[in-house]
Amino acid sequence: MAIHGRSIVKNNLKICYWNIGGINTHNMNKLEDHLFVQEIKEYDVVILAETHIGYDVNLHVEAYVPPANSSYTKKLDFDIIDQIEKDIVSYKSKGDILFCGDLNARTSTEEDYIAQDSSRYLPLFESYKPDNQIRFRKNCDETLDSRGKEIIDLCISNQMRVVNGRCMGDLLGHFTCFNTHGQSTVDYLIANERLFNQILYFRVSEFVSTFSDCHCKISWEILAKYQITETQSNNLHAAPVNFRWTEDSPLKFQQALLSPDNQQKISSFLINDSDCSSEDINKKAQDLCDIFLSAAKISLVTPKKNKKGSRPQKKWFDSDLFKMRAKMLYP
Repeated sequence: MAIHGRSIVKNNLKICYWNIGGINTHNMNKLEDHLFVQEIKEYDVVILAETHIGYDVNLHVEAYVPPANSSYTKKLDFDIIDQIEKDIVSYKSKGDILFCGDLNARTSTEEDYIAQDSSRYLPLFESYKPDNQIRFRKNCDETLDSRGKEIIDLCISNQMRVVNGRCMGDLLGHFTCFNTHGQSTVDYLIANERLFNQILYFRVSEFVSTFSDCHCKISWEILAKYQITETQSNNLHAAPVNFRWTEDSPLKFQQALLSPDNQQKISSFLINDSDCSSEDINKKAQDLCDIFLSAAKISLVTPKKNKKGSRPQKKWFDSDLFKMRAKMLYP
């Protein structure tokens, strides 16, 4: 297999976050579900939370904050929000800060910045930078809880801004969580002021119950110039074989299925037990295709391919007409 690479300069970065409530649901691995993969493959960065695959194995991404009053939170010997704030302080000198996730916080439309902040009238430290007066944040969830107040205080203290309900794609602040208790906004994207201005859009996708227990995917795009190497492989699958179907093809195809070789394949296909796993279903589908293909090769004919560059000509399209046509198209 030969692999060729080329450098591509990109001017934006597409990112999504999704609390999927477990990799395995209904005996199906979501990462093997082409519909689920289709939902996330367009993004440059994919963040999946609650990616547990069993009771003893956990591939958890730290993008989930347990509820404030949960038994898990009460057992901790540290405060989760304080830890997040320590990380922000630690990393903000190294670059811009953006964090996202299921914060289990309901913030209503509380202001996450100091309104009418200014350094004109009071003697302040030279390092003090007044808050930018940005767009009012909308939110379909009007509830403000204790964890939400902590998140708002964190934003004000560190000049971080909630993106939900402020950017193109989510100007209304859509709900991100749907469960038996109702609907709420608990999945957030929060960025510092400079990075906030680099966000092109923010979107809350529709809730899909087969992909998550109760959360919507959130996604956004950021202005970011970077270079990647795109790999291309010549290890390609062969194109499927085409067959010509005529009036006598049905009878010939049925007779081919009755051949000893195909009858043995059919018997093995019917006898083989299935455990309904995705691997077994894929194998059974491939075995069935092989049976049909084997019968087709015996009974049907493939259409003849025209030579490359050749073109069937009408009898009346002689050389004089060909020259006239060429002269009109390419004077």
